[in-house]
Amino acid sequence: MTHRLRFTKDCFGDDFSVVAELFEHSGASPARAQVWIDEGLCNWDSLLAGRIEAQLSDPTSGVELVSPVERLPGGEAVKNDPAIVNHLLESFNRDNLDRRSYVLVVGG
Repeated sequence: MTHRLRFTKDCFGDDFSVVAELFEHSGASPARAQVWIDEGLCNWDSLLAGRIEAQLSDPTSGVELVSPVERLPGGEAVKNDPAIVNHLLESFNRDNLDRRSYVLVVGG
């Protein structure tokens, strides 16, 4: 397993190219990704989901955003609710994610 660590100040803004280089293409196709954001973080920064969607929807990003950014509750609720786990698994299946796909989770 390879861990690729990068530091940025604005990873979904001016520094997005640093993040984009971490996504490996799947052959001739762009990397495929789903994005999930902690609900508390979305409440704190109401523009974050839109910024992420804009960056990943740009054809030059090298990433195909396979579905709109989704929110998840934070804290223990997300860890202990089987309905949330089922929703995640159903979303992975719906979007045909495979071992060459990415799930980007933003927040704590």
